[in-house]
Amino acid sequence: MPLYAIVFLVFTLANIALPGTANFVGEFLCFVGAFQANKIITIIAATGIVLGGGYSLWLYNRVAFGNLKVQYFTVKGDLS
Repeated sequence: MPLYAIVFLVFTLANIALPGTANFVGEFLCFVGAFQANKIITIIAATGIVLGGGYSLWLYNRVAFGNLKVQYFTVKGDLS
């Protein structure tokens, strides 16, 4: 399912707020405002964002390149 993997990659990259996506703008503005109010809480929140991004990439790797189940190839097709 190469088309599904590509679409899933685009949404995963948007989920981790890659620059150029709408999530990046929102998270950046939130962190700029929060950093002015409380630096320690913002650093803790940014650490959570980095860990969440790592988990999202790990999830994509497991879904797109994980163990193949050959019995599903005949039943399911790619995106249409």
